[in-house]
Amino acid sequence: MINPEFVEFLESNHYYQIVHHKESDTYSCLTSLMFTTAILHDLDGSGYGSRFCFESEERALFELGKWLGNGFADDKEPTGWIARR
Repeated sequence: MINPEFVEFLESNHYYQIVHHKESDTYSCLTSLMFTTAILHDLDGSGYGSRFCFESEERALFELGKWLGNGFADDKEPTGWIARR
């Protein structure tokens, strides 16, 4: 179930394009870092499971949309990232 307070917290900390995953009750979103834009995946109140950094916001947004279309399959991940954590 979507947690409106958590989403508000994310938005107030400059996270955007927030997607809720019903099955795991986690989120994915974009965030701007100093030199890159990142997709944060499996985000909850404890942190995130993985982070994929891209050279441009456009590429990160494209990859988030493509990954969302694949249902965030565990055996797939975004492509074109320059750093993964």
